[in-house]
Amino acid sequence: LSPYGPRGRRFHVGLDLIQTRGGGDPILASRDGVVEEARVRRGYGKTVLLRHPDGWFTRYAHGRKLNVREGQRVARGDVLGW
Repeated sequence: LSPYGPRGRRFHVGLDLIQTRGGGDPILASRDGVVEEARVRRGYGKTVLLRHPDGWFTRYAHGRKLNVREGQRVARGDVLGW
């Protein structure tokens, strides 16, 4: 939906992916991890920040509804939200 790189006068440092244009698709954990953050963030909307065992993080943003809470352990494929 939105690639990495220049976006107008700003640089977009992520990839925005969706399954269907209307939204509402499940947001699945890409890997096992612990939910560091599950809240509304300015510029991101409903957001989940997942910390993986190797120290890397994955941010899932622009959600409609969250299905996890901070501190929760999740496995690859678990539904984080929609």
